[in-house]
Amino acid sequence: MPPLTRARTAGSPRRAVALALTCLLAATLAPSLPAGPAAAVQVAHDRVVSANPADITPRALDGTISSIVTAGDTVIVAGTFTQVQTADGLLTLPRTRVFSFNHRTGAIDTRFAPVVDGAVNALALAPDGTSVFLGGAFSRVNGSAARNLARVRLSDGTLVESFRTPAMDGQVFDLELARGRLYVAGDWRNIAGVYRPGLAALHPDTGALHPSLRVTIAGARRNAQLGVRKIDVSADGSRLVMIGSFAKVSGAVRHQLAVLDLTRWPAQVSKWATGRYEPYCIDIFGSYVRDIDISPDGRYFVVVSVGGAEYPKLCDAAARFELRTSGLQLQPTWVDYTGGDALLSVGVTGEAVYVGGHQRWFNNPYGVENAGAGTVARKGIAALDPLNGLPLSWNPGHDRGVGVRELVGTGEGLYVGSDTNNTGGEYHPRLAFFPLLGGAAVPPVNAGVLPGDVHLVGATGNGAPGTDVRARYFTGSSTGSGRTVGGMGVNWRYARGAVMLNGQLYTGWSDGKLYARSFSGSSVGPRRAVNLYRGRFGGEVAKLTGLAYDGGRFYYTISGQRALYYRYFTRESEIVGAERFTATGNTGAVDWTQVSGMFASGGNLYYASKANGRLFRVGLANGRVSGTPTAVSGPGIDGVDWRAKGLFLRAN
Repeated sequence: MPPLTRARTAGSPRRAVALALTCLLAATLAPSLPAGPAAAVQVAHDRVVSANPADITPRALDGTISSIVTAGDTVIVAGTFTQVQTADGLLTLPRTRVFSFNHRTGAIDTRFAPVVDGAVNALALAPDGTSVFLGGAFSRVNGSAARNLARVRLSDGTLVESFRTPAMDGQVFDLELARGRLYVAGDWRNIAGVYRPGLAALHPDTGALHPSLRVTIAGARRNAQLGVRKIDVSADGSRLVMIGSFAKVSGAVRHQLAVLDLTRWPAQVSKWATGRYEPYCIDIFGSYVRDIDISPDGRYFVVVSVGGAEYPKLCDAAARFELRTSGLQLQPTWVDYTGGDALLSVGVTGEAVYVGGHQRWFNNPYGVENAGAGTVARKGIAALDPLNGLPLSWNPGHDRGVGVRELVGTGEGLYVGSDTNNTGGEYHPRLAFFPLLGGAAVPPVNAGVLPGDVHLVGATGNGAPGTDVRARYFTGSSTGSGRTVGGMGVNWRYARGAVMLNGQLYTGWSDGKLYARSFSGSSVGPRRAVNLYRGRFGGEVAKLTGLAYDGGRFYYTISGQRALYYRYFTRESEIVGAERFTATGNTGAVDWTQVSGMFASGGNLYYASKANGRLFRVGLANGRVSGTPTAVSGPGIDGVDWRAKGLFLRAN
């Protein structure tokens, strides 16, 4: 089997001709078809894909790729293109809006060539695994009437006559096969003679309306036609998430985003709602949501949008929402903004949230068509941390154009469909594949645990000089013996907070920089400055009085300020979030202006008091402090003075 990714050098013409002939014969003689259809959600990955795209993927020479599905080793691609070409450039074939090829060889299937007279927006593999549904804005397939929806055989592209396209007065935007039904989304008002705008379920064998889905949408957004743009169904088939131009679903207020409970008969609007997509963005974008994807485990989904730089509205942004919850004013877990560039596609694989579009940047809430404070460059395509939405280090780059329109995770990597020619620094017009082979897993964050040694950086209590590091065993409620580690060639008096993650000791410094260095327990490596991308955190570092890490967040206090703050932080890319959030202000029990070092462990925040040297414990989870602080150690308790420039747990 040829490798999915080869060296980036061109082969000889003779070798290229041989490859083209081999691919042509392989496609003609041995097409590979599966026993059944693929799942509606992305395949879960155990790593981030390689940034080096495969060299054998065919090309689309014009138009746009809008949809990709797989059937075993067969990949079906749809959009608005009219010509395709083998990766070596030696074989060009006419293909009107849909074609297929072999994933392992790159061979274009010469027998699958349906003729479609309009755009194909969506694909879904049929239950038999040997045919595929086409949805879009067309009137005829292979010369036969099939308005906006058809089913064709993968073996030869002919229509499956037993499937009768229902009459509809609008186009199809999306398709999903789940629970033995074909869910169809679009902008029609009537389908099969029934008023059921935007969303319907069909019998996949016959095309007849399925009685399990009878919801109706209403309330088109200003400057937008009523309709459902995208849908996704959870892997267990229990929930359908829908986005589009609507304000109500079966009478329930649901602005642009709704969740249906498919376990009910008929399906019901669930008690899941958010008001975050009710406000308008730039006026030309009445409805600005563009794509949605549910995580492989069904715990959450991510929505991407267009709409302009309208922070803090969810315009030109990716937002994660938890699916296994309920409420009428639910808020996103995180939001990442581009600063004014459109996002058109999202693919969630568990290890990463891949997003694509027209964007130049992420972590850019303060930019307005420019790179604001903290901005990280990610042109055309990016991988975000599922925990907090910050960019991972994966950064192949992609020509912007209108943007990446499709992201599909398979068992071997990630397919990308767009309207441009270059990705990963290579020529891959409109279609590219990033393999898992050569990719890297994101290591779990180790922030240290109790019981263990708590290190006091620049300890000042009990007459300590404030220049060295000391350690004391601590269980979370009682202390053990202490020891002096020493300065290790560093004057720790200038430290401003400390956190150790995965073998790296992060310390704020009096010069306003965040430094990282290795720490063995008795020695430190050379320091290096973490890139803060001109973010506002850089203006706070020199004034930190405490720094802790928990759940993808840096928690911190600032000299003279009466609050506990946090910013997102991704260890893999070492990116600090541009936005600052307030976890809590001063309460009757906590005066955050008196913090003198802090760390987090086991769902608790521990902080030293500058006033009396005691160590306090308070509950901490998901950006919120809870409960009443308890003094667990200190003068008057066990005689230990915890005051320091920073506190941290050793974490290798």
